[in-house]
Amino acid sequence: MKNKLSVLLALLCTAMCCEEFEEYIPCQVTLTGIGKVEHLDNAGSVPVAPVGGVVSRQAYMLRIPLDFEYEKETVEGTYYEYILTDTIANIQIISLTAYDESHPAGTDVNELFMNYPLRQEDQFGYMYGTVFYKIPRTLPQSGVHRFKVVVTTRKGEEFTKETDEITMQ
Repeated sequence: MKNKLSVLLALLCTAMCCEEFEEYIPCQVTLTGIGKVEHLDNAGSVPVAPVGGVVSRQAYMLRIPLDFEYEKETVEGTYYEYILTDTIANIQIISLTAYDESHPAGTDVNELFMNYPLRQEDQFGYMYGTVFYKIPRTLPQSGVHRFKVVVTTRKGEEFTKETDEITMQ
């Protein structure tokens, strides 16, 4: 009975929420850069910062936040349809150290990563807000790793950000 009441309340709240925000307000946004790219440990129920700069190769996750400038001030609790003034043409993950025997330092290893969660909304991966999450589909070799992320827009503007070192075991 308690579970049925919880489900009923959740459905009622969802219906009220959806009625309140039936329309999205268009909002132009311009990509202005890449935030701090972070290594995460995805071994638990939620990704966390690796302890002591060490993570299991099987649990490694890369967090890539994008920075945007909004055409107008946004209001908390309002649903917006964000429209990029210049769309993203390409995202590269370049290994600054040897990724594995086949991928020496300086290699674009983006193809060795997959989007996380696995649901994909567009060709550049699932975005939660303004953040991409990537996990390796091909495990890197054990050792110290660093990456450079390069985001290029359709008009050719390029943004880069390097990660700190991470030790993968």
